[in-house]
Amino acid sequence: MTARVTSDPSEVRAFVGDLAPLGFDDVAGWGGGAASVIATEASLVHDDYRDSGVRISSRGGPAYAVVRPVDAVSDPNLLGGTGRSPEGEVRVDWLAPITLDFVLPKTTTLATTDLVGAWNDPTGSRIRLEVFDAEGTLLESAEADQGAFLAIRAPGIARARFSHVQTQSVRGFTVDDLYFARPTARNESDAFTYVSLLVGAGPLLALAAIAALVAWRRRRRRARAA
Repeated sequence: MTARVTSDPSEVRAFVGDLAPLGFDDVAGWGGGAASVIATEASLVHDDYRDSGVRISSRGGPAYAVVRPVDAVSDPNLLGGTGRSPEGEVRVDWLAPITLDFVLPKTTTLATTDLVGAWNDPTGSRIRLEVFDAEGTLLESAEADQGAFLAIRAPGIARARFSHVQTQSVRGFTVDDLYFARPTARNESDAFTYVSLLVGAGPLLALAAIAALVAWRRRRRRARAA
């Protein structure tokens, strides 16, 4: 297991390799981000990136895309947390944790990855990244100040959570440019089900399915060797 905290973009690139980040810029982010304000429906983020292999949530249900180019790594949006109003409406909550659950791309089948990380916004707070296995056991954690990138590489990450630790410039936090390795099946049954599903969807997805099965078998061999 390896944790990386840095403010150097070249170190980030070396750590994540050729992974492409999710910048949340294809969501209709909203700029009315005062704490406790009711979030617009279009700005909510939950299953928007399921095709990439992640479901995103917060205390209020979905997370929230906020337009703030001055803090964004990739303009204009960042990702923030939510809570619930007394009437049950989703509201902005900058102190709420942001949770990532990994799934097989284009499905809701739970999966695991071996790398996850993101940039902490430069005008917020110290935050913590925790990663958990499929049973909910904490695998590793790391903390980073505002403006830093934090990431963890570990086998079998089923869930990751970003949370507030200590206020620095502003009370609360957002993250941007989320990186994670392509999720793979937790077990052989899920792997074969995924292959069957994608083979039936066409030749290109069939190739992706075969690659997913090969990745699962390689991971199993590495685990046995360890």
